[in-house]
Amino acid sequence: MIKMQYLGTGAAEGFPGVFCECPACQKARILGGRNVKMRSCTLFNDHILIDLSPDIFAQSLRWKVRLSDVDHIVVTHSHSDHLDPYAVFTRAKHGATILPGRPKERDIVNLYGNRQVGRVISDGMALEARSDPDRIRWHSVETGEKFSAGELTFIPLKANHKKDEVCYIYAVSDGTKQLLYGNDTGELPEETLEMIRRLGLCFDVVSLDCARGTLLGDGHMGLREDAALKKTLEAMGAAKAATRFYLNHFSHMCGLTHDEFQGLAEKEGMTLAYDGLTVTI
Repeated sequence: MIKMQYLGTGAAEGFPGVFCECPACQKARILGGRNVKMRSCTLFNDHILIDLSPDIFAQSLRWKVRLSDVDHIVVTHSHSDHLDPYAVFTRAKHGATILPGRPKERDIVNLYGNRQVGRVISDGMALEARSDPDRIRWHSVETGEKFSAGELTFIPLKANHKKDEVCYIYAVSDGTKQLLYGNDTGELPEETLEMIRRLGLCFDVVSLDCARGTLLGDGHMGLREDAALKKTLEAMGAAKAATRFYLNHFSHMCGLTHDEFQGLAEKEGMTLAYDGLTVTI
């Protein structure tokens, strides 16, 4: 079984945007509820994170997450809304994080990501004199090469996001169920679709980027790209009739709040994810 909890489902600036006063952000502040979205970050099986949001402190309090239990952090790319290096350094800093009665091995947090993510972590650690590098175990990942994080396996698949960095989406499995965690990315590269075909992946749940909303995609997807990818995955056998599709990383760009956009997503057979949503596979 895979338990996936969206701790945050917003894009880089959050929703409402930190300093934004556009009509959609003003409306979200008034309406609250699912219309308010912290930066994207997702927890698996209560101890594995995909990405480390700059909102992780507030998210842990809001959803009562024991971050001391997190021992694996899988990173999609180096953008600061997906990787908060200072939180990692705090985790490794003597006095800042006290884990009494824990075996030494439990003090270690495993981080996984591309080479740019590794540089962000190593460069930052060099500036944090009291952070203990022995509390961090770094794992560099490569396209298509399966790795294990706890009881789950991950396959890095190339995203279409930054031109100067190999960004990843991830196929996630517990050995029985499979999930595609797909943000940040625009339309998937053909080589990624081909790798999904070649590996024979068939997903029970698909989580996709929808930062662009009703707008055309760029380095992010919008509803049109999400709907097209849904059809593509179904046609190639990577999704089935029972596959559930969720949209994540939603922003104010298209001018619609969560409540206003959800109906559009439902017409395409997809659900707009919201902060705190838990999906069990």
